[in-house]
Amino acid sequence: MMVRKKYPVNPVVKQIIAETARHANHLPYELYTMVKDELERRGYYVGHVNIKRVWKLYMELVNEGYFSSDGGKPEKIPSRLDKSTAIRGLA
Repeated sequence: MMVRKKYPVNPVVKQIIAETARHANHLPYELYTMVKDELERRGYYVGHVNIKRVWKLYMELVNEGYFSSDGGKPEKIPSRLDKSTAIRGLA
């Protein structure tokens, strides 16, 4: 029996972006490959994760204030367990 991998919803992708953006130069392709590799490592299906989606979610995090202006280090990391953030992200 084949086991299906989990599909990464936007709040999960945002959390991984926030965790991995500390190590990226914030170039779309570099950030995308790091996020994609981390999603695969955590057992997610990455067939529908593309550069445009990752960059859009990264820009949402920037606009929400998750990154400071000094070198792009995250000030706070969104939690998958924070239901209000997850629901707001899905709306």
